Amino acid sequence: MRETDIQTDIQEKYNSIVENNIYLLNEKQITKDNLAKYRDPDKYTKYEINIDSITVLIAQDGLCSIQKIFEFSENIVKDYTFIRKNKFDFLIWPAYAMSINQIRATVFQDRIDFLLNDLEKFYKVIESSKTLSPSIVSELWSKCKIARAYLFPNTFYWLCSFGDFDSFLCKRKLKQFLYESDGSKIVWPNDFKDYYNKLIEILIDSYSHNN
Repeated sequence: MRETDIQTDIQEKYNSIVENNIYLLNEKQITKDNLAKYRDPDKYTKYEINIDSITVLIAQDGLCSIQKIFEFSENIVKDYTFIRKNKFDFLIWPAYAMSINQIRATVFQDRIDFLLNDLEKFYKVIESSKTLSPSIVSELWSKCKIARAYLFPNTFYWLCSFGDFDSFLCKRKLKQFLYESDGSKIVWPNDFKDYYNKLIEILIDSYSHNN
């Protein structure tokens, strides 16, 4: 089976899981205190890609966890839909031990703005060299809060394959989380509730422009 066919099958699985979660949320069969029927689409939709003969395992990642949606949302079903529906390959990372997905949840509390700021530092460090040399490793450790995730060889190679930070943002369609429509940098609130509301606002605006 070709790589594109595999990804199509995985995408259909992702969409099916998300749609079922939305249905169960609507039916109140998934609640803050009862997540037994909730299926995390990230766990079931990994796939492999090849970059210059190097195989990289890729996993989906949600912009916000279901727990945080329950904690901060005023409309659970609507917000979950904006965060997860039609978001296959929207936010993806190499899926290895100590992955970006796992560490960002702990270090950055799921905040995409903090992660992107850290990734910008990563790309500034590798401007001089895209080789895992002792000097690059040392500089990443000193400047990036989740350097541990970036330094796994397959993850490092995957990130380097984008070239620079601007190309990464463009190819992954993540500029909307750093820049306003006029090009000015977004000023994200410090409080997570306010951050969450800003995130939903951006997703709604993005949906309005694309539909």
